[in-house]
Amino acid sequence: MPKKSKNAPETFDEHLGAAVDAARVRRRVQQEDLAHNTGIPLTTLRRRLAGTTSFTVAEIERVGATLKVSAGDLVQSALDDFGGIDKLVAMSLPAPTIVTADNVHYLGHVTPPLSAAADTKPRVGPQE
Repeated sequence: MPKKSKNAPETFDEHLGAAVDAARVRRRVQQEDLAHNTGIPLTTLRRRLAGTTSFTVAEIERVGATLKVSAGDLVQSALDDFGGIDKLVAMSLPAPTIVTADNVHYLGHVTPPLSAAADTKPRVGPQE
């Protein structure tokens, strides 16, 4: 697994893993017990808690039920720590390549004419 660079931004998965782990510690539940009671393999649970892989919604619900914490509270705690839903949504959008200051107007999708489609004429080299 590649190491995360020092300048890489934190992911929401890391914050969700930390929120689950904090709830686990508050309830004094061992990782092994949480894995057993939720049906999540221990190695998978450890990756989820570290934020290297994502929890599924079903897993968060099972974790919440096991820890007697609502899944919504776990997610909200992670969102609060992460910086809110706006930051999460903004990070999931592709980075813009054109900004308003570029003063470029969208003309819509441009499709080449049918005559530009592949033809069967043999290709010839440059004319001398």
